[in-house]
Amino acid sequence: MNKTSSITAALAAIAVIVSLILAGQRSALRKDLAASQADTMIARKELAEAKRVHAEELLAVQDQAAANLQSAEARWKDATRQLEEQHADRLAAANSQFNDLLENGRRSLGYIGTLEKKLQDDQTLEAGEIERLAAIASGLDHLRAQYRKPMQEFTELGAYFERQANVSVTEPETKRLRGIKRLVSKSFREEEREQKREYEQQLGQRAAFEVAHARFSAAYASAQKQMDALGKDMADHSQRLYALIDEGRAANSEDLARFFAESKKAINVHLEMIELDPGDFDDPPEPALRP
Repeated sequence: MNKTSSITAALAAIAVIVSLILAGQRSALRKDLAASQADTMIARKELAEAKRVHAEELLAVQDQAAANLQSAEARWKDATRQLEEQHADRLAAANSQFNDLLENGRRSLGYIGTLEKKLQDDQTLEAGEIERLAAIASGLDHLRAQYRKPMQEFTELGAYFERQANVSVTEPETKRLRGIKRLVSKSFREEEREQKREYEQQLGQRAAFEVAHARFSAAYASAQKQMDALGKDMADHSQRLYALIDEGRAANSEDLARFFAESKKAINVHLEMIELDPGDFDDPPEPALRP
């Protein structure tokens, strides 16, 4: 065999070897590609599963958040309703106490004294008793606000005197009641108007009426100043008393000492006003019969 043939044979052998190597590499690449594709499919499935799980978890979180929001909203509405009902109840209680203070202050004065004595004896006030004291404080704050008006605009006071005057018609009239009737009873004044025209010459009677009216006005002005001196204290007392109830705390005599003192003072100021004797002046004589 010559040299050329040897080279050719060597080249052929090399080609075969290279071909075998390339074939092996292609086979390995195909296997690697197949494995890679399988891995890709697995990865895609895992990604899809992860997305599904995430979507479910997100939906669960959203559902829970919606449920929590709905529950919170329901609790807020319920709390708001309870506060509105509580406010309405306390407002009604304050109005009731205002009316009681206006017409029967001595009853409230007695109740306050009873509870003050109870605390001084180291007894515990019940929640209902504290709540009534808070309502009395609110009622007194409203009464103070009414006294800031001119006497003619304090309609509740005028209505009280009107009722007192009307009630006294069937009873023996004292000079005090006749004086109050003349000052506050519109119907009584209208009935007397014609009579007064006929008796204008009786200057003594007119002067006495003017003195009584001045005395009544002065007493009202004095009551206004004393009530105004309380400022917003009664409103503050009411808030503190209701706070005791809301927080479940017990009341003690030290906490309520100022309230007891100021409430009794305010009630006594009002009692002095409604029990005032406007003055002694006689009824006008009966008109002469006309022929």
